[in-house]
Amino acid sequence: MRKQGTTAVIEDIAFPMEKLDVATLKLQALFKKYDYDEAIIFGHALDSNLHFVFTQDFSIPQEVLRYKNFIQEVTDMVAVNYKGSLKAEHGTGRNMALFVELEWAKKAYDIMKKIKDIFDSKYLLNPGVLINNDKDIYLKNLKPLYPTNPLVDKCIECGFCEPVCPSNALTLTPRQRIVANREMSRFAHISKYSNTLEILQKLYKYDGKQTCATCSLCSTSCPVEIYVANLTKELREKNIGKFSKNIANHYSATLNIAKFALDINSLTGFVFGERIMQKSMDFLRKATHGKVPKYSLYIPKRSHFSANKFLKNRGGEKVVYFTSCICRTFGNQKESDEKLELYEVINTLINRAGYEIIIPKNIENLCCGTPFSSKGYKEEANLQLKNLENALFDASEGGEFPILCETSPCVKAMMQGFKSKLKVYEPIEFTLKFLSPKLKFKKISESIAIHSTCSTVKMGLKEKFFELAKMCSDDVIIPKDVTCCGFADDISITQYFI
Repeated sequence: MRKQGTTAVIEDIAFPMEKLDVATLKLQALFKKYDYDEAIIFGHALDSNLHFVFTQDFSIPQEVLRYKNFIQEVTDMVAVNYKGSLKAEHGTGRNMALFVELEWAKKAYDIMKKIKDIFDSKYLLNPGVLINNDKDIYLKNLKPLYPTNPLVDKCIECGFCEPVCPSNALTLTPRQRIVANREMSRFAHISKYSNTLEILQKLYKYDGKQTCATCSLCSTSCPVEIYVANLTKELREKNIGKFSKNIANHYSATLNIAKFALDINSLTGFVFGERIMQKSMDFLRKATHGKVPKYSLYIPKRSHFSANKFLKNRGGEKVVYFTSCICRTFGNQKESDEKLELYEVINTLINRAGYEIIIPKNIENLCCGTPFSSKGYKEEANLQLKNLENALFDASEGGEFPILCETSPCVKAMMQGFKSKLKVYEPIEFTLKFLSPKLKFKKISESIAIHSTCSTVKMGLKEKFFELAKMCSDDVIIPKDVTCCGFADDISITQYFI
């Protein structure tokens, strides 16, 4: 309900329990008196604790005056008339610092100041937050929420999004990205800040656009369901070139180039040694100011995917298997002892359950569009998604057969973007629904650590993943505080070409 450009002000107060009813009505009357028609009151009645929220435009002097008069009446009503608390649950802060003495009286306030002087005589710790003699402190440093983009303008900067963001300790959190965009929008209309705007825009290129994983995990914690990823994609779209259309139109060739690059990477690492290659590439990268890609010891071998490799159980129930471009491009780790690649493992399990596998026609050129959309290439992403939907529609005979894809971001993209009623499963749900009734599970004695990708979490499959893992081992470990892997929607090698 908050109007664009207004700030949401949230406070919390408490009254003596026997006065809660009349005090609440008085607070409502003050909202009405000062025309805060959209204000709401909520809280914890058993503690006689109320929170109230209203919106305020701090960019207009008359609005600031209205706010001043309202706060003065509220504090007087709470602390003097009803002997309540101006900060019932949260920290005092500068907004209420001036009124601490009003609530506690001079004698108690003087004791507080003496304690402060003993331990922090220079007022270095949280200056002005609790002890403040500035009579206008609650009217200073007011923070207008400048409009920047309808995708994020509803943000009240509460910060609930920050703990789940994979870049929160690297560059910016979702909240900080929104704040930065608001500041850049504000500076864009003030000529004296043109240099500052230029500096912010330059810094934001890496801190804001390049290091946003576009995983949208922030939306899972956001009270108003803001997707900062959509803002990032829109900003990326403004700087795209035309090369992406060639990639989209020649996708099979692009993946073949990627496979060739993986072969070269494996060969050079084998000939010269991994550590020598890493140090050499690090030197070249530093010398070219980042223009040479970083060499990683963990880049896998190329995939040897071929549609002709799939076993067939003629006459059995049918399953459409769409192998994602990442699975068709990347093979196993260089040091892995695993003989089978991921698509071969899936092929084996499906056939053991007695299903006949159908591979969509022209699969070499099919993609869900995610590697394009995450970089802001909407047109190319929509084209790829449409082509994939048509291919899966034909392969499944109009949705007659279930469709499996082993990569959860792809599944999520298909479920959100398909216009037809095709049912696409990712491995967790597919295994529980179609494979577990037909296969016997033998538990291993080893521990299993599992990580739910951001796409899996958003599709509501986190608990099902744990259920499936428990069918394989009695000791299933879910690492704490692990949210996004950092790659998020950037699931394909094609991102390096884009």
